[in-house]
Amino acid sequence: MERLKKFIFPILLVAVFAGAYFIYKIATANHMDRLISGEKPFAVQLALKNSETNHIEHLAQMIIFPREKHILYYFINTDAAFTEEEGKIAELSPNQADRFENYTDIKSSYYIYTDTDSFMRWIDLSGTLPYFLEEPAVFENTGFQYPQGFHKFTGRQFVEFINARQKTDPGKEYLSGVERLYRAESMLLTLFWNRRSIGEKIPQSDLRSFAFSLFETNLNADEMGSLVSYILEKKGINSSVLEIPLELVQKGTYYRPVNVLLVKEKRSKSIFTQFEEDLKSGKFRSDAFSVEVLNGTDINGLARKMQQYIQDRGPLVLDTNNYAFKPHGATLIVDRSGNVFNAEKMSELLDLKSENVFFRRVNLEVDITLIIGQDIDRKKFHI
Repeated sequence: MERLKKFIFPILLVAVFAGAYFIYKIATANHMDRLISGEKPFAVQLALKNSETNHIEHLAQMIIFPREKHILYYFINTDAAFTEEEGKIAELSPNQADRFENYTDIKSSYYIYTDTDSFMRWIDLSGTLPYFLEEPAVFENTGFQYPQGFHKFTGRQFVEFINARQKTDPGKEYLSGVERLYRAESMLLTLFWNRRSIGEKIPQSDLRSFAFSLFETNLNADEMGSLVSYILEKKGINSSVLEIPLELVQKGTYYRPVNVLLVKEKRSKSIFTQFEEDLKSGKFRSDAFSVEVLNGTDINGLARKMQQYIQDRGPLVLDTNNYAFKPHGATLIVDRSGNVFNAEKMSELLDLKSENVFFRRVNLEVDITLIIGQDIDRKKFHI
Protein backbone atom coordinates (compact mmCIF):
# COMPACT_ATOMS: atom_id res chain seq x y z
CA MET A 1 0.00 0.00 0.00
CA GLU A 2 2.82 2.35 0.93
CA ARG A 3 4.53 1.59 -2.35
CA LEU A 4 1.29 2.34 -4.25
CA LYS A 5 1.01 5.74 -2.54
CA LYS A 6 4.55 6.65 -3.58
CA PHE A 7 3.68 5.79 -7.16
CA ILE A 8 0.32 7.59 -7.32
CA PHE A 9 1.32 10.78 -5.46
CA PRO A 10 3.78 12.08 -8.11
CA ILE A 11 1.24 11.38 -10.85
CA LEU A 12 -1.45 13.32 -8.97
CA LEU A 13 0.98 16.17 -8.35
CA VAL A 14 1.84 16.43 -12.06
CA ALA A 15 -1.85 16.31 -12.95
CA VAL A 16 -2.65 19.11 -10.50
CA PHE A 17 0.13 21.34 -11.85
CA ALA A 18 -0.84 20.57 -15.45
CA GLY A 19 -4.48 21.39 -14.71
CA ALA A 20 -3.52 24.61 -12.96
CA TYR A 21 -1.34 25.66 -15.89
CA PHE A 22 -4.13 24.84 -18.35
CA ILE A 23 -6.60 26.94 -16.34
CA TYR A 24 -4.06 29.77 -16.18
CA LYS A 25 -3.56 29.72 -19.95
CA ILE A 26 -7.32 29.84 -20.52
CA ALA A 27 -7.74 32.69 -18.04
CA THR A 28 -4.92 34.79 -19.52
CA ALA A 29 -5.58 34.06 -23.21
CA ASN A 30 -6.84 37.03 -25.19
CA HIS A 31 -9.83 36.77 -27.49
CA MET A 32 -7.63 36.30 -30.56
CA ASP A 33 -5.89 33.34 -28.92
CA ARG A 34 -9.25 31.69 -28.33
CA LEU A 35 -10.36 32.27 -31.92
CA ILE A 36 -7.10 30.86 -33.29
CA SER A 37 -7.31 27.76 -31.12
CA GLY A 38 -10.98 27.22 -31.96
CA GLU A 39 -12.72 25.35 -34.75
CA LYS A 40 -14.81 28.07 -36.40
CA PRO A 41 -13.56 30.48 -39.08
CA PHE A 42 -13.33 34.15 -38.13
CA ALA A 43 -12.64 37.31 -40.12
CA VAL A 44 -10.70 40.56 -40.11
CA GLN A 45 -11.56 43.40 -42.49
CA LEU A 46 -8.53 44.89 -44.28
CA ALA A 47 -8.45 48.27 -45.98
CA LEU A 48 -5.75 50.36 -47.64
CA LYS A 49 -6.74 54.03 -47.96
CA ASN A 50 -5.19 56.74 -50.10
CA SER A 51 -3.36 59.18 -47.83
CA GLU A 52 -4.32 62.17 -49.98
CA THR A 53 -7.93 61.46 -50.96
CA ASN A 54 -8.85 59.08 -48.11
CA HIS A 55 -10.51 56.86 -50.74
CA ILE A 56 -10.24 53.09 -50.36
CA GLU A 57 -7.56 51.73 -52.68
CA HIS A 58 -8.01 48.07 -51.73
CA LEU A 59 -10.49 46.20 -49.55
CA ALA A 60 -10.65 42.57 -48.46
CA GLN A 61 -11.98 40.26 -45.80
CA MET A 62 -9.26 38.07 -44.33
CA ILE A 63 -10.91 34.85 -43.20
CA ILE A 64 -8.90 32.47 -41.01
CA PHE A 65 -9.89 28.81 -40.91
CA PRO A 66 -8.04 27.46 -37.83
CA ARG A 67 -9.05 23.83 -38.31
CA GLU A 68 -7.98 23.75 -41.96
CA LYS A 69 -4.93 25.99 -41.34
CA HIS A 70 -5.93 28.23 -44.22
CA ILE A 71 -6.17 32.01 -44.69
CA LEU A 72 -8.41 33.37 -47.44
CA TYR A 73 -8.27 36.98 -48.62
CA TYR A 74 -11.62 37.74 -50.28
CA PHE A 75 -11.03 40.94 -52.29
CA ILE A 76 -13.50 43.36 -53.75
CA ASN A 77 -12.68 45.73 -56.62
CA THR A 78 -13.14 49.23 -55.17
CA ASP A 79 -13.84 50.62 -58.66
CA ALA A 80 -17.15 48.75 -58.47
CA ALA A 81 -20.38 49.74 -56.73
CA PHE A 82 -22.92 47.80 -54.68
CA THR A 83 -25.79 49.49 -56.53
CA GLU A 84 -25.97 52.06 -59.32
CA GLU A 85 -27.12 54.68 -56.81
CA GLU A 86 -24.37 54.29 -54.20
CA GLY A 87 -21.34 55.20 -56.31
CA LYS A 88 -17.92 53.58 -56.19
CA ILE A 89 -16.93 51.52 -53.18
CA ALA A 90 -13.69 53.51 -53.09
CA GLU A 91 -15.66 56.60 -52.02
CA LEU A 92 -17.34 54.89 -49.06
CA SER A 93 -15.85 54.59 -45.61
CA PRO A 94 -14.36 51.15 -44.81
CA ASN A 95 -17.19 50.59 -42.34
CA GLN A 96 -19.84 51.37 -44.98
CA ALA A 97 -18.04 49.14 -47.47
CA ASP A 98 -17.83 46.13 -45.14
CA ARG A 99 -20.63 43.98 -46.55
CA PHE A 100 -18.62 40.77 -46.74
CA GLU A 101 -20.88 39.10 -44.19
CA ASN A 102 -23.61 39.07 -46.87
CA TYR A 103 -21.39 36.82 -49.01
CA THR A 104 -19.51 34.73 -46.44
CA ASP A 105 -21.90 34.62 -43.46
CA ILE A 106 -18.86 35.52 -41.34
CA LYS A 107 -18.86 38.87 -39.57
CA SER A 108 -15.55 40.72 -39.41
CA SER A 109 -14.79 40.65 -35.68
CA TYR A 110 -11.86 42.98 -36.21
CA TYR A 111 -10.58 45.51 -38.69
CA ILE A 112 -7.11 46.66 -39.73
CA TYR A 113 -6.89 49.85 -41.77
CA THR A 114 -3.83 51.72 -42.97
CA ASP A 115 -3.07 54.47 -45.47
CA THR A 116 -0.60 54.47 -48.32
CA ASP A 117 2.01 56.58 -46.49
CA SER A 118 1.97 54.33 -43.40
CA PHE A 119 2.02 51.20 -45.54
CA MET A 120 5.13 52.46 -47.34
CA ARG A 121 6.85 52.92 -44.00
CA TRP A 122 5.84 49.43 -42.86
CA ILE A 123 7.27 47.86 -46.03
CA ASP A 124 10.51 49.83 -45.59
CA LEU A 125 10.77 48.53 -42.01
CA SER A 126 10.87 45.02 -43.43
CA GLY A 127 13.48 45.90 -46.03
CA THR A 128 12.99 45.67 -49.79
CA LEU A 129 10.60 43.05 -51.13
CA PRO A 130 11.85 40.76 -53.95
CA TYR A 131 9.68 40.48 -57.03
CA PHE A 132 9.95 39.21 -60.59
CA LEU A 133 8.17 40.46 -63.71
CA GLU A 134 8.13 37.92 -66.52
CA GLU A 135 7.32 40.74 -68.96
CA PRO A 136 7.60 44.55 -68.71
CA ALA A 137 4.76 46.45 -67.03
CA VAL A 138 3.83 49.88 -68.37
CA PHE A 139 1.69 52.26 -66.31
CA GLU A 140 0.51 55.83 -66.59
CA ASN A 141 2.04 58.63 -64.49
CA THR A 142 4.39 56.56 -62.33
CA GLY A 143 7.72 57.46 -60.78
CA PHE A 144 9.34 54.06 -61.37
CA GLN A 145 10.09 51.88 -64.37
CA TYR A 146 9.02 48.22 -64.43
CA PRO A 147 11.11 46.32 -66.99
CA GLN A 148 11.16 42.54 -67.27
CA GLY A 149 13.31 40.84 -64.64
CA PHE A 150 14.04 40.97 -60.92
CA HIS A 151 13.06 43.88 -58.71
CA LYS A 152 13.52 44.84 -55.08
CA PHE A 153 10.55 46.97 -54.16
CA THR A 154 10.90 49.73 -51.60
CA GLY A 155 7.76 50.79 -49.76
CA ARG A 156 7.07 53.59 -52.24
CA GLN A 157 7.53 51.35 -55.27
CA PHE A 158 5.45 48.58 -53.68
CA VAL A 159 2.50 50.91 -53.11
CA GLU A 160 2.86 52.48 -56.56
CA PHE A 161 2.90 49.04 -58.19
CA ILE A 162 -0.33 47.84 -56.58
CA ASN A 163 -2.16 51.12 -57.23
CA ALA A 164 -0.89 52.07 -60.72
CA ARG A 165 -3.21 51.93 -63.69
CA GLN A 166 -2.46 50.75 -67.19
CA LYS A 167 -3.61 52.75 -70.18
CA THR A 168 -6.83 51.45 -71.69
CA ASP A 169 -8.99 52.29 -74.68
CA PRO A 170 -11.84 54.77 -74.14
CA GLY A 171 -14.85 53.03 -72.59
CA LYS A 172 -12.71 50.20 -71.18
CA GLU A 173 -11.27 52.01 -68.18
CA TYR A 174 -12.80 49.37 -65.92
CA LEU A 175 -10.21 46.87 -67.20
CA SER A 176 -7.42 48.82 -65.51
CA GLY A 177 -9.12 48.27 -62.17
CA VAL A 178 -9.38 44.51 -62.73
CA GLU A 179 -5.67 44.17 -63.57
CA ARG A 180 -4.81 46.47 -60.66
CA LEU A 181 -6.66 44.19 -58.26
CA TYR A 182 -4.70 41.18 -59.52
CA ARG A 183 -1.47 43.05 -58.78
CA ALA A 184 -2.60 43.81 -55.23
CA GLU A 185 -3.45 40.13 -54.70
CA SER A 186 -0.09 39.10 -56.13
CA MET A 187 1.79 41.38 -53.77
CA LEU A 188 -0.19 40.22 -50.75
CA LEU A 189 0.69 36.60 -51.56
CA THR A 190 4.30 37.72 -51.98
CA LEU A 191 4.21 39.21 -48.48
CA PHE A 192 2.74 35.97 -47.15
CA TRP A 193 5.39 33.89 -48.92
CA ASN A 194 8.15 36.05 -47.44
CA ARG A 195 6.49 36.38 -44.03
CA ARG A 196 9.21 34.62 -42.04
CA SER A 197 12.06 36.71 -43.42
CA ILE A 198 9.96 39.84 -42.84
CA GLY A 199 9.32 38.76 -39.23
CA GLU A 200 13.03 38.25 -38.67
CA LYS A 201 13.74 41.81 -39.76
CA ILE A 202 11.38 43.34 -37.19
CA PRO A 203 12.20 41.29 -34.07
CA GLN A 204 12.72 44.04 -31.52
CA SER A 205 9.74 44.98 -29.37
CA ASP A 206 10.19 48.71 -30.06
CA LEU A 207 10.07 48.14 -33.81
CA ARG A 208 7.02 45.90 -33.45
CA SER A 209 5.33 48.65 -31.41
CA PHE A 210 6.18 51.19 -34.09
CA ALA A 211 4.83 48.88 -36.81
CA PHE A 212 1.63 48.43 -34.78
CA SER A 213 1.25 52.23 -34.53
CA LEU A 214 1.06 52.46 -38.34
CA PHE A 215 -2.31 50.67 -38.38
CA GLU A 216 -5.79 51.76 -37.35
CA THR A 217 -7.39 48.75 -35.69
CA ASN A 218 -9.70 47.57 -32.92
CA LEU A 219 -7.16 44.86 -32.03
CA ASN A 220 -5.19 45.55 -28.88
CA ALA A 221 -1.42 44.97 -28.83
CA ASP A 222 -1.73 41.44 -27.39
CA GLU A 223 -4.37 40.42 -29.92
CA MET A 224 -2.33 41.84 -32.80
CA GLY A 225 0.70 39.95 -31.48
CA SER A 226 -1.27 36.70 -31.37
CA LEU A 227 -2.55 37.19 -34.93
CA VAL A 228 0.91 38.06 -36.29
CA SER A 229 2.51 35.13 -34.47
CA TYR A 230 -0.08 32.76 -35.91
CA ILE A 231 0.56 33.95 -39.47
CA LEU A 232 4.36 33.98 -39.07
CA GLU A 233 4.89 30.82 -37.07
CA LYS A 234 2.04 28.40 -37.76
CA LYS A 235 3.46 25.37 -39.55
CA GLY A 236 1.73 24.07 -42.64
CA ILE A 237 -0.46 27.12 -43.04
CA ASN A 238 -1.79 27.86 -46.54
CA SER A 239 -3.15 31.06 -48.05
CA SER A 240 -5.19 31.95 -51.12
CA VAL A 241 -7.00 34.89 -52.71
CA LEU A 242 -10.44 35.22 -54.25
CA GLU A 243 -12.34 38.11 -55.87
CA ILE A 244 -15.93 39.24 -55.50
CA PRO A 245 -17.54 38.71 -58.97
CA LEU A 246 -18.78 41.77 -60.84
CA GLU A 247 -21.06 42.54 -63.78
CA LEU A 248 -20.67 45.31 -66.32
CA VAL A 249 -23.71 47.57 -66.61
CA GLN A 250 -24.05 50.29 -69.23
CA LYS A 251 -25.53 53.62 -68.17
CA GLY A 252 -25.87 56.98 -69.86
CA THR A 253 -27.15 57.53 -73.36
CA TYR A 254 -26.66 55.70 -76.62
CA TYR A 255 -24.21 58.35 -77.76
CA ARG A 256 -22.44 58.68 -74.41
CA PRO A 257 -22.54 55.30 -72.69
CA VAL A 258 -20.90 54.87 -69.29
CA ASN A 259 -19.74 51.47 -68.09
CA VAL A 260 -20.31 50.69 -64.42
CA LEU A 261 -19.11 47.66 -62.48
CA LEU A 262 -21.67 46.26 -60.02
CA VAL A 263 -21.23 43.57 -57.38
CA LYS A 264 -23.04 40.32 -58.21
CA GLU A 265 -24.53 39.65 -54.78
CA LYS A 266 -25.84 36.09 -55.26
CA ARG A 267 -22.81 34.96 -57.24
CA SER A 268 -20.51 36.36 -54.54
CA LYS A 269 -22.10 34.08 -51.98
CA SER A 270 -22.11 30.98 -54.20
CA ILE A 271 -18.42 31.45 -55.04
CA PHE A 272 -17.56 31.53 -51.36
CA THR A 273 -19.75 28.49 -50.66
CA GLN A 274 -17.87 26.61 -53.39
CA PHE A 275 -14.58 27.72 -51.89
CA GLU A 276 -15.58 26.31 -48.48
CA GLU A 277 -16.57 23.00 -50.04
CA ASP A 278 -13.26 22.78 -51.89
CA LEU A 279 -11.36 23.69 -48.72
CA LYS A 280 -13.03 20.97 -46.65
CA SER A 281 -12.56 18.39 -49.41
CA GLY A 282 -8.81 19.06 -49.55
CA LYS A 283 -8.86 20.37 -53.13
CA PHE A 284 -6.57 23.27 -52.25
CA ARG A 285 -3.89 20.83 -51.15
CA SER A 286 -4.04 18.60 -54.20
CA ASP A 287 -1.05 17.73 -56.40
CA ALA A 288 -3.25 17.87 -59.50
CA PHE A 289 -2.65 21.49 -60.48
CA SER A 290 -1.86 22.66 -64.02
CA VAL A 291 1.50 23.90 -65.29
CA GLU A 292 2.99 25.58 -68.33
CA VAL A 293 6.72 25.10 -68.95
CA LEU A 294 8.70 27.80 -70.71
CA ASN A 295 12.23 27.20 -71.94
CA GLY A 296 14.41 30.15 -71.05
CA THR A 297 17.65 28.52 -72.25
CA ASP A 298 19.35 28.24 -75.62
CA ILE A 299 19.01 24.44 -75.54
CA ASN A 300 16.16 23.22 -77.74
CA GLY A 301 13.50 20.85 -76.42
CA LEU A 302 14.02 21.29 -72.66
CA ALA A 303 10.42 22.29 -72.00
CA ARG A 304 9.04 19.10 -73.58
CA LYS A 305 11.54 16.96 -71.70
CA MET A 306 10.68 18.63 -68.39
CA GLN A 307 6.99 17.98 -69.11
CA GLN A 308 7.37 14.25 -68.54
CA TYR A 309 9.34 14.70 -65.31
CA ILE A 310 6.61 16.95 -63.87
CA GLN A 311 3.64 14.84 -64.97
CA ASP A 312 5.15 11.69 -63.46
CA ARG A 313 4.86 13.45 -60.09
CA GLY A 314 1.23 14.63 -60.23
CA PRO A 315 0.82 18.06 -61.86
CA LEU A 316 -0.56 18.27 -65.40
CA VAL A 317 1.49 20.17 -67.99
CA LEU A 318 -0.94 21.93 -70.34
CA ASP A 319 1.57 23.77 -72.48
CA THR A 320 5.28 23.91 -73.35
CA ASN A 321 6.87 26.81 -75.15
CA ASN A 322 9.84 29.15 -75.30
CA TYR A 323 10.24 32.02 -72.86
CA ALA A 324 10.18 35.36 -74.66
CA PHE A 325 13.27 36.71 -72.89
CA LYS A 326 16.20 34.35 -73.45
CA PRO A 327 18.64 33.36 -72.27
CA HIS A 328 17.28 33.54 -68.74
CA GLY A 329 19.62 32.86 -65.82
CA ALA A 330 17.56 31.39 -62.99
CA THR A 331 14.89 28.68 -63.01
CA LEU A 332 11.74 30.23 -61.53
CA ILE A 333 8.20 29.35 -60.48
CA VAL A 334 5.48 31.94 -61.07
CA ASP A 335 2.18 31.09 -59.39
CA ARG A 336 -0.96 32.24 -61.23
CA SER A 337 -3.59 30.42 -59.17
CA GLY A 338 -3.61 32.57 -56.06
CA ASN A 339 -3.06 29.47 -53.91
CA VAL A 340 0.28 29.34 -52.09
CA PHE A 341 0.15 25.55 -51.74
CA ASN A 342 0.67 25.05 -55.48
CA ALA A 343 3.84 27.13 -55.45
CA GLU A 344 5.11 25.36 -52.34
CA LYS A 345 4.43 21.90 -53.81
CA MET A 346 6.08 22.80 -57.12
CA SER A 347 9.17 24.19 -55.39
CA GLU A 348 9.48 20.96 -53.36
CA LEU A 349 9.04 18.85 -56.51
CA LEU A 350 11.87 20.70 -58.27
CA ASP A 351 13.92 21.35 -55.11
CA LEU A 352 13.96 25.09 -55.78
CA LYS A 353 14.74 27.66 -53.10
CA SER A 354 11.92 29.88 -51.82
CA GLU A 355 13.56 32.96 -53.36
CA ASN A 356 12.94 31.41 -56.80
CA VAL A 357 9.16 31.49 -56.28
CA PHE A 358 6.98 34.46 -57.23
CA PHE A 359 3.28 35.27 -57.53
CA ARG A 360 1.57 36.92 -60.48
CA ARG A 361 -2.20 36.57 -60.29
CA VAL A 362 -3.48 36.39 -63.86
CA ASN A 363 -6.67 34.94 -65.31
CA LEU A 364 -5.00 32.05 -67.17
CA GLU A 365 -5.91 28.39 -67.58
CA VAL A 366 -2.69 27.30 -65.85
CA ASP A 367 -1.95 27.47 -62.13
CA ILE A 368 1.86 27.57 -62.38
CA THR A 369 4.35 28.89 -64.93
CA LEU A 370 7.77 27.25 -64.77
CA ILE A 371 10.57 29.19 -66.47
CA ILE A 372 13.59 26.95 -67.10
CA GLY A 373 16.78 28.97 -66.64
CA GLN A 374 20.40 28.48 -67.60
CA ASP A 375 21.10 27.16 -64.08
CA ILE A 376 18.95 24.03 -64.60
CA ASP A 377 20.62 20.77 -63.54
CA ARG A 378 19.87 18.62 -66.59
CA LYS A 379 21.20 15.39 -65.04
CA LYS A 380 19.03 15.79 -61.98
CA PHE A 381 15.85 16.03 -64.05
CA HIS A 382 16.99 13.63 -66.77
CA ILE A 383 16.64 16.28 -69.49
